Amino acid sequence: MLKIFLGAFLLLFPLLAEATAAAEQLRWHDGVFRLGYDPLELPGGERLGLLGGSYLLDAGSYGYLGLGIYGALSGERGGFFTGGIEGGLRFPLTKFLTSETGLFVGGGGGGAAPQGGGLMLRPYLGLSWHLPASTLGLQLSEVRFPNGDINSRQLGLNISWPIQTQFATGWLEGEGLELPGEMGGKDSRYSVVMQRYLPEAGKSRGAAEEDITLLGFEVENSLGEASFLTLAAAGAGGGRNDGYAEVLAGLGWRYYFSSRLAGKMQLRAGAGGGGAVETGGGLIVKLEAGAEWTPTPRSVLGVAVGRYEAPDGDFAANLASVNLGYRFAAPDRAAAQPADFSHRHWQVAINHDSYQLSGSEGRKNVGDEGGRVDLLAVQIDSMLGQGLLLSGAAGAAYDGG
Repeated sequence: MLKIFLGAFLLLFPLLAEATAAAEQLRWHDGVFRLGYDPLELPGGERLGLLGGSYLLDAGSYGYLGLGIYGALSGERGGFFTGGIEGGLRFPLTKFLTSETGLFVGGGGGGAAPQGGGLMLRPYLGLSWHLPASTLGLQLSEVRFPNGDINSRQLGLNISWPIQTQFATGWLEGEGLELPGEMGGKDSRYSVVMQRYLPEAGKSRGAAEEDITLLGFEVENSLGEASFLTLAAAGAGGGRNDGYAEVLAGLGWRYYFSSRLAGKMQLRAGAGGGGAVETGGGLIVKLEAGAEWTPTPRSVLGVAVGRYEAPDGDFAANLASVNLGYRFAAPDRAAAQPADFSHRHWQVAINHDSYQLSGSEGRKNVGDEGGRVDLLAVQIDSMLGQGLLLSGAAGAAYDGG
């Protein structure tokens, strides 16, 4: 069964190659950002609500391919996450109705769920109804962990928003990046973030009673002069809560006191848990307020304080954070022509990593054997100059217990 699923998935890659075989020039590429919810049934009749997010670009006339991440949002498995690759085919039925079939292949786990080695397969059939600004969908899916004890078939709902990305195949001549004030692009930012959670007395247990340090990143894309969309992911980087992770999305507002100083507020919600942090089913909410300083047109330094709540769990905390960001203008098709933009070189790779453990010393649980742990990883490189790159990667185990 696994070979059949993987074989079908690999057939999607020629579609992407066909879509990117055009001349090496800047062009717009359509796609969608999709959020979905699957009500899984685990062994013993336990329910797990799984929230999924996918970034999917069109590949050929009918195909699409991209990245996806899933996290527990309800039930008893807060901290359960998987990430991987997703692709599929869609077939228009009418002007407003489209059918599709696809497959997600990834790895992960957590929340003490029976995921075995971590490999997750999610084949699905779907039906989508197109609205003016979004698309509503219904999917019949099967979530299976072949080397674990999760095998659930369910009917889930999703909503998608169209996205347009400007990119080119290969390396183009020229370097550099224009600034938001010099053209009609959308103000966007990438930031690395360090956070500190200060648990509230009486609202935590065990290792979660201590302060938690997190490392992560944030992405922002402007909606207007003051508002913006934000997406963030972080994991434990200090303390006794190794294994804690969170993925959130939300809205933010910015008020400029001067050209270099601004106040900022953002409200985000998403999935989080693991590392002995009791978030219940996994739903978390964060409210933050702070200030930003732009020492140069491209750089941003920010500080913030806020509040963290897990409505379904026994953990709450005050928080403080500091972030260092890179500011740029994302091309806006309605505001400027491609000739108005310069470009930067990027590269995306799908990697396979293997960790060879030495005996039981490499395992957290006493008595577990060593052996090999296999991971599926996504790596993104940004070329800063000739021979110099900035690289980021995320991986999740799919085999090895």
